[in-house]
Amino acid sequence: MFDRARWFLLFASLLFSSAAVAHFKLNLNIRVIHVDHQSDGLYVYMRLPMPYLVADKVGDLQSDGSRTPAPYTVNGLVDGEWMHYLDYSAWEADPAGLGELVISGHQFVAKGRKLIPQLKNTRVYRGISQPPFSTLKEAIAAFESDAEPPVSPAPFVGDVVVDVLIHYPSSRAIKSYAISSSLDP
Repeated sequence: MFDRARWFLLFASLLFSSAAVAHFKLNLNIRVIHVDHQSDGLYVYMRLPMPYLVADKVGDLQSDGSRTPAPYTVNGLVDGEWMHYLDYSAWEADPAGLGELVISGHQFVAKGRKLIPQLKNTRVYRGISQPPFSTLKEAIAAFESDAEPPVSPAPFVGDVVVDVLIHYPSSRAIKSYAISSSLDP
């Protein structure tokens, strides 16, 4: 008959014996949202770490022990551990899709009505090459300058920030609103 210590060891070994899977590392914990109130609605400038957008979108386990990559990512094995890298070619082919992930994870409501977003621009940066974004003026300038593509070598997803510019049109200026996020990193 097993005593409590043996049952505990058996349970613990079963609990921790599953295959290791990749996880998203968050090396840049940057979240900035600027809202510019204009006569034709809100212009929202956001900077978010890429793992916030894709970490919950990793797919099923594959035969090699990795998971199907999340959108805009590729998997790579580093020192026996699966890591996620920015798939720059996927972003280059469809930057709006990455921006839509930001839009789908946020909601703006004014006077009890959900505002309808229009994606204006999406950019990705390595954390070390991101332009300033601390003020509204800097955020606007970030979208007016040329973006440096983080192509080679492909950065870890945890080292990437995503900038988006979203317009929430309105026939008049919006004075107050509520924002919520459903992102599940």
